[in-house]
Amino acid sequence: MNNAPIGVPPEWEYDPDHRAYWLMAEEHEVTVERIKLNVGYTDDQDESDWEEPLDEEVRQFAELPPMIFEEFIGQKRHIKRLNAAIIASNKLDKPLPHMAFIGPAGTGKTSLAACCANSLERKALMTTGSALPTMAVVADIVQQVDGGIMFIDEAHDLVLGEGVVSGMLPLLEDWKLSLSTGTKDVKKFTCIMATTEWGVLDGALRSRMGYPYELDRYNEMDMTLIALEHAKRLEIPLDRDRANLVATRSRKNPRECRVLLIESYHMAIAGGSQKVTSGACHEAFDSLKIDRWGLKEQDRDLLRLIREKPVAKSRCAGYLGMDTRTFEAIVVPYLFSEGYMLIGSRGAELTDKGRLFVGEI
Repeated sequence: MNNAPIGVPPEWEYDPDHRAYWLMAEEHEVTVERIKLNVGYTDDQDESDWEEPLDEEVRQFAELPPMIFEEFIGQKRHIKRLNAAIIASNKLDKPLPHMAFIGPAGTGKTSLAACCANSLERKALMTTGSALPTMAVVADIVQQVDGGIMFIDEAHDLVLGEGVVSGMLPLLEDWKLSLSTGTKDVKKFTCIMATTEWGVLDGALRSRMGYPYELDRYNEMDMTLIALEHAKRLEIPLDRDRANLVATRSRKNPRECRVLLIESYHMAIAGGSQKVTSGACHEAFDSLKIDRWGLKEQDRDLLRLIREKPVAKSRCAGYLGMDTRTFEAIVVPYLFSEGYMLIGSRGAELTDKGRLFVGEI
């Protein structure tokens, strides 16, 4: 029986040797290995005491990511670059260059990494920046990668690992692993980093990752297709009009789209329908307090707060009940990209569009 911690899917198995929960999946004749290290707990602790849920990105990697580029919707210019790099890597018999995917949470960074692994037909191992506190842990993962792809989600948290950043530099540049026991060569591999905070990463580390892939915003057509694809994978009856309705409220974010689709389907089932209806969608939107522009209650509260004058980011974050880092990663990107507000030296301030919006609410 698998007594996995809260948040760990039941099909994940516990590996006591590496204090990890992992899942092996055979898809497209390629084995993809997914790992979330249980760092910070000693070997004599019962894993059932661990109640920290796996972060959302790790769960998404295990559940519903597009696994090949042909299935990926949007990000066409980046996929063209990635395909060219993969073709060159195969023809030259060299490892794929290290790379970084940058973008808000839920925009496809993990899925792109999975696509790269399958295109190369190599093992992919996933971890997070906060799960790499020492070079000994990094070394263990590199050995398991065995020339494949090491995917580091939330790479900005690598700054928290003492000695890890400096140890990563020769590893990424020369494939040399430096430990207290000495230096040794490792099999050449590819490191893919994903982050919402590119500027937080050490400058020397950023320079080893080549030209970053800054993910593009998804347009309405992309989001409608993404809603239909999610519905297909989740076996939810959904027509194109209802898919477009869900897409318009999804903040141009695939993960948000998936959540709204599921909420709408639940409302439909509760109302006696076997498919997603417009009425069910609007019930879901109303219960989540999402307006026709995709703005949530916290977005509207923030825009009201800054209607008179700029407000410091720390105060905005406190007003919404979160820390500044979460505020910048979760709240700011959509409001900024949609032109409702700016972040300047004095803090968050409304744009003309934001003022017009606040005048209507």
